[in-house]
Amino acid sequence: MELIFENIQKIGTGDFPNLIQFPDTSAQLFYTETGELQGKPILKLNGDYSDPGFEVSNNVLPDSDISNVDLKVLDGFGIIGSYKTGNTHKLLIYEYMKDISDYLENGSISYSIQSPINSMSLTLQNPINKITGQNVIVEEKESLTDLSKNNSLISPGSKISFEFMIGDSEEFSLGNFLVDRTNFTLLSETISVTGRNLIGKVLKEQTLDENYLIPYGNLKT
Repeated sequence: MELIFENIQKIGTGDFPNLIQFPDTSAQLFYTETGELQGKPILKLNGDYSDPGFEVSNNVLPDSDISNVDLKVLDGFGIIGSYKTGNTHKLLIYEYMKDISDYLENGSISYSIQSPINSMSLTLQNPINKITGQNVIVEEKESLTDLSKNNSLISPGSKISFEFMIGDSEEFSLGNFLVDRTNFTLLSETISVTGRNLIGKVLKEQTLDENYLIPYGNLKT
């Protein structure tokens, strides 16, 4: 078998190159340079690779001295991979963002000028997927061992991002929220979801140390 590459483009130098294309046809090129893992985003390709439209690269990991980067795509889930930093081997897991806007029945976001804590509540439709026979958003757990029967897009701790747009305007972020609670009733056609922003989760769930400080690590998503 002969592979014929129609588009070849040199974009720079680096080690351990990996190219990942996402479901919306955007992509990102990963490579190491001076021991750092760089990510160079690519605009939506839509099947046209002649002019990828590379954006500015960014350092995507806090580690240094990175080598042996290997990334693989899991269909319908996301990306898994591994890399080496110093004498430590690390695992990477990235789950694709799912668009659930089609299932939104109603919802609200609450902001307060006196408080950094924001909250949200949603009511989502939970229809049956005719192909899998399972609910789209939350499925009742029939088995603790068969993962194919345990489906939930919004388990507690899941992150939900809200974006706003008018017509063909650009998208404006309304913030990210972490799911606190999902109320699901067997055979119900809808489910209710509540959550808070990140600082709300930290202030609600975490305790302060003896100096009344919150560890910086707790503020990472």
